[in-house]
Amino acid sequence: MIVNDAELILDAQVITDTPLRRQKCAWICCAMIACVLLFITGGIFAMYTLQQEDGHHGNFVLLPSPSYSPSISSNPTMVPTPAKSRPPSFSPTISARPSSIPSSPPTTIGDLQRSALVDFFRLTGGDRGYWYESIGWDDVAADDNNGEQISMCLWHGITCNVYSSVTQIELSNNNITGDLVQIVDVLYVIESLQVLDLSFNTLSGNITTVASDYFAGTQLPDLARIDLRSDEQLLVGTVPPNFCAEPKMLELRLNCDIECECCDHEVHCECMDFLGWVDSSGNDCDWYAKKNRCELDEIPEANTACCACNGGTLVNPSPSASPSLSLTPSISQMPSLSSQPSALFFNEQRDGLMALYQSTGGYQWKYSKNWMSEEIPFCEWYGVTCDNGDSIDPAVIAIDLELNDMKGTLPTELAFLSSLQRLNLKQNYLTGSLPENIWSSWSESIRDLVLYTNDLTGTISSKIGMLQQLKKCNIFENFFSGSIPSELGLLSDNLELVKMHYNAFSGEIPSELGMLNHTLKELSLHDNDLTGTLPSEIGSLAGLSYLYLSINSFSGEIPTELGKMKHLQEFSVEDNSLSGTLPSEIGSLTELWYLCVSFNHLDGIMPVSLGSLTNLDTLCVDGNDFSGYLPSEIGLIGSLQYLSIEHNDFSGEMPDEVCNLNHLFHLSADCKEVECDCDCCTKCSEHGKGCDDSESSPSADVNE
Repeated sequence: MIVNDAELILDAQVITDTPLRRQKCAWICCAMIACVLLFITGGIFAMYTLQQEDGHHGNFVLLPSPSYSPSISSNPTMVPTPAKSRPPSFSPTISARPSSIPSSPPTTIGDLQRSALVDFFRLTGGDRGYWYESIGWDDVAADDNNGEQISMCLWHGITCNVYSSVTQIELSNNNITGDLVQIVDVLYVIESLQVLDLSFNTLSGNITTVASDYFAGTQLPDLARIDLRSDEQLLVGTVPPNFCAEPKMLELRLNCDIECECCDHEVHCECMDFLGWVDSSGNDCDWYAKKNRCELDEIPEANTACCACNGGTLVNPSPSASPSLSLTPSISQMPSLSSQPSALFFNEQRDGLMALYQSTGGYQWKYSKNWMSEEIPFCEWYGVTCDNGDSIDPAVIAIDLELNDMKGTLPTELAFLSSLQRLNLKQNYLTGSLPENIWSSWSESIRDLVLYTNDLTGTISSKIGMLQQLKKCNIFENFFSGSIPSELGLLSDNLELVKMHYNAFSGEIPSELGMLNHTLKELSLHDNDLTGTLPSEIGSLAGLSYLYLSINSFSGEIPTELGKMKHLQEFSVEDNSLSGTLPSEIGSLTELWYLCVSFNHLDGIMPVSLGSLTNLDTLCVDGNDFSGYLPSEIGLIGSLQYLSIEHNDFSGEMPDEVCNLNHLFHLSADCKEVECDCDCCTKCSEHGKGCDDSESSPSADVNE
């Protein structure tokens, strides 16, 4: 009975414990499930947060698992051909020197893009000093700036968006060398990239691989323009059909000998007028082609229809296929920026200003208030003036950045500023040539081109004749060379000032400049390498006040037509090789106050008509072969203060009328041949002493 009782008690305990145990198990299971759910929820939230940051171009990016960490190749020439199936979110195979790569992978979008740019810099010889311009790149490539890094957005040729993501890489003509496949294999992680301009460098490689695996598809989703043109064609292959079949309209510029059915070759491989086209007045393309009517006529339709007017249709003459029309129009065929949507017009102007900042070392400018700010409108950046008549669509009309320590080249993006009226970058350290595309872009806007006292080189394009609004061409004290464009004569409606002195221009003065007969006020061409004779057409410049032609190599005679320039006030032609006599017609220039023909080979007698120049202040005829008596009529020039006649073959006496001039303070002569006493001549060519310094010398030998 006792045993049975014990068994009953045990059975009761078992019965009692069973629900408790089940309850404990249930609680434990619930707790475990809650932990798992909490972990999953937290992970999803974290991933969502990071993705949101990444989606807004923030500073965070989801890193791939360790198995997808970047692989480092020690041999940059052995980079494999990229596969189309490689996920674009993974880090690329980097071809660079291992010793220069950070030990830890990039942790943000900015770090990833910066790392790609540094690898690109090293891969293309930038770290070995090959690049022409590398402002910003040099300081950061070695990452040894004591932790203070220059933002990649300030590097030469780099443009970023508001989120500091790289949108443009523009390094045209920068002595970049390398294999295009390897270069793009490094840069393709910059998914925000919109423009890649590596034109006129030395790139080799297979364009087929690059166009198919990178430029097409989703590898670079935002890419809109690529420019790979070059003077020396080293790229091989063709652009595959799948590239041209892409739904996005991507502009690819290549040399003409690369087969591509949808490329913009920019240079007219072949141009075809729109057949049957006539303007509103019934004029066809042939009519526009005659006598430069494209530039002279105000009807703009031909600019998109006729080859002679930089329009028409580009044809790509493929050696293996019949010509096919380019799907992407050239710049000259596109509508003007002013006809584009407001957002595009706004962005283009901002891009133009940002490119100027980056191309000329903006971070080193003396004054750069508000530049590159995303919060402050570009119309409030230092030196920028806008036409705010249309507050929705403000247009940049002036850039004034003189004396601002600008160093670098002028970017092609200046052409985006299609409403620009004044470009004033004088007295800086600018180098390189003027971008070729600015002339057509500014054809209806630019008035003042002020670039003097820089280090600019190259030639002045004949397209300067397109600048119909140009009033001032002020480009002296540079290193421009080549001929003076005859097309300047087309600007007869507005051109007032041409100052091109202190350069290296050569050739003759174009006779077409005589077409500027009513507008031109000053022509300054002194201190160049100009040759030939002075064109008689120069006499047509009836409105000219200042003509400076000294220190060149002009020959021949001074044209008698000079006497027609009734408003001429200063004429300087010293230090040339002119011959013949001084035309008596010069006596007609009654407004003339400065006349200098020193150090030429002029001969004959001095014209008595000089006495009619009653406003003359300075007369320099020294260093020639003039002979005979000095005309007493010079004594009629009551305003004369400076007279220099030494180193000639004059004879006789200095006329009393000259010696009695009230305002004359300097008179230099060959006193041995022209008798002149101390009370008259202040300087004699035989000696270097003045009257007060000579002790007993005769009056004919006195000097200053």
